Amino acid sequence: AQPLHPQIDPRDLVLLTTLKQAMDQGLYREPGLAIETLSEKLKTPVHRLRELINQGLGHRNFSAFVNSYRLSHAKAALADPARGRDTILAIAYESGFGALQSFNRVFREAEGETPSEYREKRLKEAAQSQK
Repeated sequence: AQPLHPQIDPRDLVLLTTLKQAMDQGLYREPGLAIETLSEKLKTPVHRLRELINQGLGHRNFSAFVNSYRLSHAKAALADPARGRDTILAIAYESGFGALQSFNRVFREAEGETPSEYREKRLKEAAQSQK
């Protein structure tokens, strides 16, 4: 069987598991999360964590890694009809972004559209599937 992440040093698989668990538990939602904070929480040196995130997982840098989690969270919230009245600002903060401006920039770079455009399309699709 092919390993899931062939570029990850087998000695870092435990760190990878711990990292994913921490992020899945919502650590990415901590505003201003820094790699130093994360390395302390995971009890691992910053350079090892950075190497795992950059070379192992293929992210450009730490903030691209954290933003991938934040964007997934935000996209799910924006597409949720039950959250249609929540402000984009509230969703941005809840996802871990410190400012609406950075959220909009990161979102547009990743998705090619604004959070508002994304939400409008997803909510229309949801309404169409209800008919």
